[in-house]
Amino acid sequence: MTSFEINRTYIPENIRAVVFDFDNTLVDCIKPKVPQHRHTAKQLGIELSDEDILSNWSSHSFSGLLDKLYGVQSSLANQLIIEQYDQFPKEIYPDTIPTLRALGQSGLHLALMTSLRIDRLEKDFEATGIEPLLLEYVQTEKDTPVHKPNGAVFDPTKKWLHSVSVHDPENALYIGDAIEDMQAARAAKLGFVGIDRGFVTREQFENAGALCVSSLAELVLR
Repeated sequence: MTSFEINRTYIPENIRAVVFDFDNTLVDCIKPKVPQHRHTAKQLGIELSDEDILSNWSSHSFSGLLDKLYGVQSSLANQLIIEQYDQFPKEIYPDTIPTLRALGQSGLHLALMTSLRIDRLEKDFEATGIEPLLLEYVQTEKDTPVHKPNGAVFDPTKKWLHSVSVHDPENALYIGDAIEDMQAARAAKLGFVGIDRGFVTREQFENAGALCVSSLAELVLR
């Protein structure tokens, strides 16, 4: 087994649980899914630009994004996206699984908090090879009607944190790629570390007063 240490620059000694965003944090979603939305829209006679898609990406749940992009055709769009999923699969970042394993082996509690639907997340797990057992808890769209940047989006995750004796949210850390992730974590009193996956830059996170990594691998010293 490779020896490692937690990088205390990003995960201080008081942190007992790390909660991850999913899209563009654990898996690359932008590269495959923006073209899929353009493809889906074209099939429905709608013209969508990259800016149309990206400007709404992090401010809506998945269902909310469909409503925003496709309007009354959102249900049909969802059906097409499901049917054509295998043509546009998400791709796992190479640092994802090694980092999850290392942090889990260190004794940290690991969780996922995403606005994805559970059926979509299960397909993503299967396609990317992420083992659900690497995560002790998963919160999806069905668990709350609230969405980031509202801090109440973390309420179900906070209940789980209490169940593993992490009673103070300041002893938990959220890692995400969007400013809305940071805003929600701060509102919920969780710690936050941004990740620069090309959506929000390190400079933008640092200007907002947040630490930022360029890859999940930076969370662990090998």
